[in-house]
Amino acid sequence: MILFRGACMRLLAAVFLLLVAGHAWAAGGVHLILSEAGGAYAETEASFRDALGDGRQVKTWVLDTLTSADLQVLSEQDQLLVPVGMKAARALAAQYSGRADVLVLLLPRSAAAELAWRVPVPDLAYLYLDQPPARSVHLIRAALPQARRVGVLLSDENSELAAAIESAASSQGMTAMIRLLRGGEALGPALREVLEDSDVLLLVPDARALPPSHLSVVLLAAYRQRVPTVGFSPAQVKSGAVLGVFSSPGHIGRQGAALTKRWMQAGRLPESQSAASFAVDINSNVARSLGLALPSVSELAQRIGAHLP
Repeated sequence: MILFRGACMRLLAAVFLLLVAGHAWAAGGVHLILSEAGGAYAETEASFRDALGDGRQVKTWVLDTLTSADLQVLSEQDQLLVPVGMKAARALAAQYSGRADVLVLLLPRSAAAELAWRVPVPDLAYLYLDQPPARSVHLIRAALPQARRVGVLLSDENSELAAAIESAASSQGMTAMIRLLRGGEALGPALREVLEDSDVLLLVPDARALPPSHLSVVLLAAYRQRVPTVGFSPAQVKSGAVLGVFSSPGHIGRQGAALTKRWMQAGRLPESQSAASFAVDINSNVARSLGLALPSVSELAQRIGAHLP
């Protein structure tokens, strides 16, 4: 009986130590919350872990494995939550109830503005998927030096971005022909209006103005008008944009890890920002069909980098 009681006490002590150790890890850990398994989310996770170095500090969750209660518990600890993608960010914002700091990855600036956090987050930062307007404008200047009018379609909630694009275009001697679409307004007439007044069409991540399901229609309409399109993803270039500048999930993951290291060291996140690293892609077939002689990918990337801080 005494031996049995001693064994029970030792077992209880071991369980207690495990709970304490688990709580200590949870209170200082980093939790990646992926919108989905695989794809861009898995690529972001892999580059994040590789750049952070010490994978023991990171726990990865896939959103559909977490309940609302799980998200609430995670948000009540002194730790860093890193939702990756819109679905994970929206779910966490709806259930957030406490003390955790939050770094959101792989999210367009316009989508970040729409997130409604249930309670204020002590320290919240976004690493935007969008390219800074200056980077996109410098690409247009380097690739299409004759272009003077840059067409852009935006939702009316994106007036701040519209002003930034106008300023960036003006600094390069160009005019931004921005069309703001109001809720429920048809895309077709607005697109025709922009294409008639533009030398190049710049696409930006704004799902209200340009739903992904309408991308092929926009690219075809621009091609028929012989207006080259500049995209923000490799998929858009492959689908018919003449060129594009983008930050890959790998770029986002590595920079997210760098921001996380700063959080670990200083206890604070840096301000929200766009990805510093980027890549350029060209659709040579579309360029040739439009009669465009473009510099090489490496030359364009060099020219853009030379004009950015």
